[in-house]
Amino acid sequence: MNTCFYPKFVSVNPYQLNLADALAKFDIISEGIEGKRVYLPQEIAKRKAELLHIHWLHEFYSESSTLKAFRPLLKYVLGLAIVKLRGVKVVWTAHNIKDHDNREPLLDRICTLVTVVLANAIIVHSEAAKKELVAQFPFNISRRVYVIPHANYIGQYKNSVSRQQARQRLNIPETKFVFLFLGLIRPYKGVTELIDAFEKLDPSQAHLVIAGKSKDKELLQALQHRAEANPAIDLFSEFVPDDDVQVYMNAADVAVFPYRKILTSGAVMLAMSFGRACLAPKKDCITEVLTEQGGFLYEPAQQDGLIAALQLALEQRDTIPAKGEHNYNMAQAWDWDDVAKQTVNVYRACFGA
Repeated sequence: MNTCFYPKFVSVNPYQLNLADALAKFDIISEGIEGKRVYLPQEIAKRKAELLHIHWLHEFYSESSTLKAFRPLLKYVLGLAIVKLRGVKVVWTAHNIKDHDNREPLLDRICTLVTVVLANAIIVHSEAAKKELVAQFPFNISRRVYVIPHANYIGQYKNSVSRQQARQRLNIPETKFVFLFLGLIRPYKGVTELIDAFEKLDPSQAHLVIAGKSKDKELLQALQHRAEANPAIDLFSEFVPDDDVQVYMNAADVAVFPYRKILTSGAVMLAMSFGRACLAPKKDCITEVLTEQGGFLYEPAQQDGLIAALQLALEQRDTIPAKGEHNYNMAQAWDWDDVAKQTVNVYRACFGA
């Protein structure tokens, strides 16, 4: 079967590349379509694709103004409708339901609604995500929504740097208990709240590392100011190359995910793939993969919940290695071959097979 991923998006996330490689084992050719201004019918015909697999929708309206964003969105909507009329099956993986940055809420809603209406099948990564997605629409889409877990990243990144070497590279004392936030820094990820909570801890014991790029200049400036004022906080505000992921992961005791909202988190799976203990809000999409055996979960609505979780991790530092090992063992169960097999079954269901 010839299929297409759209948009092709591999520069900062290996998800599509891993999935395409695994699908190839089932004789599924998955070629990516680059560019948000392409004419879908032409691209699909060129590749003789029988199925279009759509991923991150925000690419279709990411522009500097609403007017500029409307044009590529209209081209996407019209192209998708024509593709569907020509008999090409459409699958959408809902990595998120709404644009995290809430840049164009109306266009975002239009894009999502059109995609949902035209999709033969929708893939989500948790039962919680399915429940949330189904609740968003006045018509029943539950029969077209399939739950396929997010696969692990074991072996995807280099992992040869020891804890000691990693800390030497980051200039962090061996005796410090290190909390890590790794990934794109965006408002919804709660990094500001993380710093607020961290500063309540004993600075002689704990250290916070924040590593990742941010497009929000105002947010980044605020974080830089606070990091400069606190020697227990290190901010590395550049994109983290694949080969350096191991440095931050292996230097850390606990990976922290203080997200305000979350539907799917490949970042949690990445940390589990490195055998890191995790600290995160007690949300259904997270608790389906992360348990108390592998980390520290807190009620996001509870005042000082994040602070208490950080303090508990510090107090229970002896349990950290066992929690990390538990997470690694859990992550091993979610391999790409199994995810590809389930994805193939979704593809076949679109053709009534």
